[in-house]
Amino acid sequence: MTKHPAKVKGLRVEPIIRSGLRTFTDEAGHLWCALADYFIRQALFEQARDVYEEGVASVLRVRQLYTYIYIDTYIYMYINIYIYI
Repeated sequence: MTKHPAKVKGLRVEPIIRSGLRTFTDEAGHLWCALADYFIRQALFEQARDVYEEGVASVLRVRQLYTYIYIDTYIYMYINIYIYI
């Protein structure tokens, strides 16, 4: 769903993933990254940045172990934006 956003028609991807964040708190790191990846693949870089920042803030609040996933992926996003531009 997040890897091929152009093929997903009629599904509201963001609410689906956000409901997963509430349900599967142990997978929050992967879900935040998947949501940001969904926006990146649609070239919605500002929304992707907002998702990463929201994810980092929530992960730091609950002190999950997946923080490094966010930081690495967040940096990777900015590298790709500069390459894309």
